[in-house]
Amino acid sequence: MNVMGENKLKISLINITASKYGGNNYETGIAYLMASDFTIDYTNIGNTKYKSFKAAVALWRLLKLAKNTNTLAIRNFETLILLNKKNINIAIVHHIDNSYSTLKVKFFHFFFKWLFLRNMRKCDLVVTVSNYWKRQLEGLGYKNVHVIFNAFDVASFEFRPEEIMAFKENYKLCDKPIVYIGNAIESKGVLDVYNVLKDLDVHLVTSGVPQIQIPALNLNLDYRDYQRLLRASSVAIVMSKFNEGWCRIAHEAMLCKTPVIGSGKGGMQELLDGGKQITCGDIHQLKATVSDLLSDPVKRETIGMLGYDFAKTFTADKFKVEWINVIHQVLSNRRTLRRSSKYC
Repeated sequence: MNVMGENKLKISLINITASKYGGNNYETGIAYLMASDFTIDYTNIGNTKYKSFKAAVALWRLLKLAKNTNTLAIRNFETLILLNKKNINIAIVHHIDNSYSTLKVKFFHFFFKWLFLRNMRKCDLVVTVSNYWKRQLEGLGYKNVHVIFNAFDVASFEFRPEEIMAFKENYKLCDKPIVYIGNAIESKGVLDVYNVLKDLDVHLVTSGVPQIQIPALNLNLDYRDYQRLLRASSVAIVMSKFNEGWCRIAHEAMLCKTPVIGSGKGGMQELLDGGKQITCGDIHQLKATVSDLLSDPVKRETIGMLGYDFAKTFTADKFKVEWINVIHQVLSNRRTLRRSSKYC
């Protein structure tokens, strides 16, 4: 296959997680939005029914992909463990912070992080999702770093009042305020949040497949009901403990015009600041901050609208254009290098 010469460029998009959260949504967004302009070969190397052999299956699939030459590959951080320099490689880095990851992930990164970082230097471009992580990577000596922010279909965050009421009635959430406290994952800080807020007269709600068990109501919803949950909430709390790449939950809550209180870890801070949301760096101040918002509907509405006005600027169309531009840029740079080497 000749990457440089085809009318419709073929791109190998390589991912390693089947999770429906965060980075995986970003990468599937690339595949979906650019399918009309490029031929996308989307490979999830970690998706297997043989859970006990997931690492071996992923490595075997990477070895097969590494044999393909003259390919443009867009790949997430962990797939950099094997890299063919003959390809055009674009690395995606959401964050490099596994402080609160599972023991398996910590073990994996402990032994191979140096290899990821070394191979990332061989990539034609590194794309990250916030200015915070651009600065962090540049501080490590990477010079080819570009920011492409998370993006959403803004129109899908429109709601009819009756559908929100029906959602609340269906899940018996009509009698008191809903406080959404994030995915039931330790790294998202939900255990600490629950312990601080458990005495408030509110519905404390988490979502997704729980990785930890807390007495809050957990709802494992499809995406539209998840959006309705965010819209029905009086406040959304994202007290992540690790340095986030961006924080899609906070962004989605802002698109729902729901005020956000967050820890501001990593790239989340520029999202909160841009949308004039509330940063709470001290978990012991969280209860007072939440109580203040719940007692002031005008303040909630004001902060919700400020967040929406900022969050709606990160459109799917802009995301698509930015990705197309960087792809053409790396192709142009590689052509220039080839011409230069030819005449040296």
